[in-house]
Amino acid sequence: MTISQSTTELYELSDRPPPKVYLEARRASTIRQHSESTTGLDLTDDPPAHAIEAVPDGGYGWTVVAACSFILFWINGYTTAWGVLQTAIVKSPNLQTNVRTITFVGSLYMACMVAFGIASIRVMRSFGIRRTGIVATMVFGLGLIATSFTLEHVGGLFCVAGLLVGIGTSLLYTATNSLPLQWFSSKLGTANGLVKAGGGVGATTLPLAAQALINRFGLEWTFRIFGLLIIATGLPCALILKERSSTKTLSRFDWSLLKNTSFLMLTLAGAVGVFALFVPPFFLPLFASSIGLSASTGAGLVGGFGAATAVGRFLGGWICD
Repeated sequence: MTISQSTTELYELSDRPPPKVYLEARRASTIRQHSESTTGLDLTDDPPAHAIEAVPDGGYGWTVVAACSFILFWINGYTTAWGVLQTAIVKSPNLQTNVRTITFVGSLYMACMVAFGIASIRVMRSFGIRRTGIVATMVFGLGLIATSFTLEHVGGLFCVAGLLVGIGTSLLYTATNSLPLQWFSSKLGTANGLVKAGGGVGATTLPLAAQALINRFGLEWTFRIFGLLIIATGLPCALILKERSSTKTLSRFDWSLLKNTSFLMLTLAGAVGVFALFVPPFFLPLFASSIGLSASTGAGLVGGFGAATAVGRFLGGWICD
């Protein structure tokens, strides 16, 4: 029992009017009890040692960054390599379709990867980042393997290569975007730059690898090899993913942000800035083929585009810090 509490009880038992000291002690006690009941915190306890630094700004976060960077290596790498893959699909004698239809398969994949972002966050809150990452990696890899069996069917390409693979990559892409925020503060730009740079490296190497695999093993086995590699290397990365704090208690989307001018301007700038981001890698191989250049040259052009994005992604993040 504290001194203020004992003094309070003595004046309550007496008939004398309470002095000013008693009234102030009584008021402070009431405020403290109300705060403890509404926040669930004991205000008399000392704060924990880790309360001073809410975000560790590193530590295990660098491991998470490495895992996210490798996952994005496959997502951006496959997305950029789609231009090479769709050129080979169009040239396939067994599939009677045109370029416009096949490009819509890639567009559907990209649309799903972005459109399911909010739903992906809800899934991660319900099942955890690690379980979600494991399932999403399997969906991504198995989706590419399944695509190899649908190359003669346009409907199968839309359902598998467009919708299924798009959902799997949406879950993984959302994870790579959200996890660095939990582990970094003053170094957040550098961390995000490293994650995005991994995607740039994938965008540089996978188009070249895709063309080399097509030349040696054929289009079907190129998809299968990519799918198997994604499962073999992506699952260990998914197991490494870790949330610093649980997100199950977070509220839903804050609709009041739609009234925030700064938020709306930033969203609009981002939408305009990335609107045509994947147009060059999607169509450079087709354009190179139309003017008589080799398929390897088209893949090299896409690889050069990816290398430029790798440098820009890292430098952009570093400059933000």
